[in-house]
Amino acid sequence: MSWNQETPNELWIGHRNRPNEILLKDPSLMKPEARGITGYPGGHAEGYPDTFLQMVKTVYDYIAGGDLSKPRSFATFEDGWHELALCEAIEESAHKRTWVEVK
Repeated sequence: MSWNQETPNELWIGHRNRPNEILLKDPSLMKPEARGITGYPGGHAEGYPDTFLQMVKTVYDYIAGGDLSKPRSFATFEDGWHELALCEAIEESAHKRTWVEVK
């Protein structure tokens, strides 16, 4: 499988025993959990700005649900902090040319 952000509505699927294929984004093929965060039917491109629209919708729906103890399906500030710590470790590792601990 291969995905390219320049063609975000396509997923390339390689096979060894039959022709490769390109799967186009189509909500009718998605699980219900994923279908809820698509804004357009199959054949209509969803672009970069739609990502933020769906993220904000997901956060608002979570808050409106009233149970803030439920697992979140979106990134939190803590997730962002972990991502930053990982990026800093990658930079440090590249600079030192050795393994480093992720803090």
